[in-house]
Amino acid sequence: MDSNWHTWWPGSVSKGDSVSSYVYDKYSFQIEKISYYGIQLKWKENGHSGTGILKVLPYNTDSTALELATELSTGNNPFSRIYGYYRAKKIKQMLDTIINITPVIRR
Repeated sequence: MDSNWHTWWPGSVSKGDSVSSYVYDKYSFQIEKISYYGIQLKWKENGHSGTGILKVLPYNTDSTALELATELSTGNNPFSRIYGYYRAKKIKQMLDTIINITPVIRR
C-alpha cells in the first residue's frame, strides 16, 4: 500500500511486519488506510497519539493543496488548552517543514 512513500519521505522509514512507520523530528506516522477521500494516518509524538486524514485538494488547474485534519484532546483546564494550542502549532510547523523540504516528484 505504501511502497513508494519511502522515495520522497524526508525522514527515516522503519518497516514493521505489516505497516511501515515514517519518522521525522520525534513524530511517527503510519498509514492506516488509503481511500478516495484521503489517506488515514495514525501519528505519535512524545507519548501523545492521534489519528488524522490527509487530503489532496485541487487548487488550480495545475496545482494541489494538502490538508491534514486531526483532533487534539485538551480538556476544560485553561492551561491544558494553552498547552494543546502550542502542541497543534508545533505539529503544523513540522508538517510545513516536511512539505517544504520534500522534492517535487514529476512523472
